Amino acid sequence: MSFWADMQYCPKCGTPFATGGFEQTPHPTCAACGFVFWRNPAVAAGCIVEREGALLLARRGIEPYAGSWYVPSGFVDYDEDPADAAVRELREETGLIVRVTGLYDHRVWRDDPRKSGIMFFYRAAIVAGDAAPDDDVSALGWFLPDALPEPIIFAAHRAVITRWGRENVNTKGQDTKDTGD
Repeated sequence: MSFWADMQYCPKCGTPFATGGFEQTPHPTCAACGFVFWRNPAVAAGCIVEREGALLLARRGIEPYAGSWYVPSGFVDYDEDPADAAVRELREETGLIVRVTGLYDHRVWRDDPRKSGIMFFYRAAIVAGDAAPDDDVSALGWFLPDALPEPIIFAAHRAVITRWGRENVNTKGQDTKDTGD
């Protein structure tokens, strides 16, 4: 359960929360000022980047789930377009500059101890740069569908990587150049 799920007092005026109020919501509601605490999902975005039939994955260098593999991605900032966030996060984590070529998939996640949310995965083409782990990434690797690393964390990432693997199963060979750790 996240910090926000355990909120007991209004962040605006400090009055203990109740429920009801606006539209008889089951969400925490302040009887004093009317503030309704909507527990909205977080939004995250990442890039599906391929090279010679291999998918770029990153290994987490931080908790939660340090050492696990995932699609390079991160949270969308307030007022940021998810596609722009995916490009920004990829650059921060890998040093690659990419161009989004389309929406690949979207998934709901509920298995992150920090929060639940909606994840957008975009296809992206490399424009410039050399892949090197940075920010909260300990390693990068290029993986073919029949040689994916373990563990892959987050159900949304596993589902999208599995889909990508099924769609690209005919690829042969492997380039798993780890660029870190």
